[in-house]
Amino acid sequence: LLLVSFFIFTGILLYYTCINGQSDIDAHTYIGEVSSMVTTNRIVGIEPMTGQTVNIIEFRRSFSLFGVNSAALCKIYQLHPLIFCRITRASINIILLIFSLLELFYKIFQKKERAAEHIIMASMLSLTCLFLFNNTIYTSSRFILNRTYEGKAYCAGTLILITAILSIDLFEYKDTRYFAIIFMHMVASLFISASSVLVMPLMVCAIVFSSVVIDKKWGYIWRLLMSISPNIIYLILRLSGVAYWPLGV
Repeated sequence: LLLVSFFIFTGILLYYTCINGQSDIDAHTYIGEVSSMVTTNRIVGIEPMTGQTVNIIEFRRSFSLFGVNSAALCKIYQLHPLIFCRITRASINIILLIFSLLELFYKIFQKKERAAEHIIMASMLSLTCLFLFNNTIYTSSRFILNRTYEGKAYCAGTLILITAILSIDLFEYKDTRYFAIIFMHMVASLFISASSVLVMPLMVCAIVFSSVVIDKKWGYIWRLLMSISPNIIYLILRLSGVAYWPLGV
C-alpha cells in the first residue's frame, strides 16, 4: 500500500510539474535560446528575445552549455524545444530527483528494521516539502517545480544530491578515488549555472571537512582543493572581471 501510494504521489508530482511551468522573461529567454539553436544550427550568436544576430558573447556565458545540451537532445529526438523544456526536461528532473532521494535515504536507513518503509516515507516527505517551500523565486523547490528549463533545476534536484551521496561514500569507505568523481561533478557544475559553481564546492567541503576532523584525514585537504579547483579558478576569473570579457562569435 505504501509503495502504491508512492507511485501515485510521483504521478501527481510529474503532472503538476509538467503543467505548471513558469511563464516570464526568464522562461522566454531560456526556451527561446534553445529554440534559436535548433532552428539556426548555431550554438551562440542569436539573441533569443529578438532573433537578431549578435557578434559578441561574455566569456562567462561560454561555459553555460545546459541550453546547448537541450538543443542537441531536441535535434536527436526530433522534439519541439517548448515540449522538451516544459515536459521532457521536467519529467527527467523529477525522476532523477526521486532516484537520488531513494539512494540518499537508503544510506541513512539501510541498517534499520523495515528500512524500505523508512526510505519511502522519508522520500515522500521530502518531495512534499517542495510544495511547502515553493514560495520565492530562488528556492530549489521553485526551480524543480516551475523552472525546469533552467540548469539550476537540475543542479538543485539531482547534481547536488548525487554529489552529496559521493561525499558521504568518501566519508564511509575512505576511498580517495571518490575525489576524481567529485572533480568531474565540479566540472559539470561549471556548465550549468553560476549558482552551482558556488553551491557545489561549499556542500562538498562541509561533508569532507567532517571526515577530516573526525577521522584525522589531513591528506584529504589538498585532494579536496584539487577536486574543487575548477570552481575556484572560475570564481577568481569572475571576481577579477575576466569572466565578463567579450568574445567574438
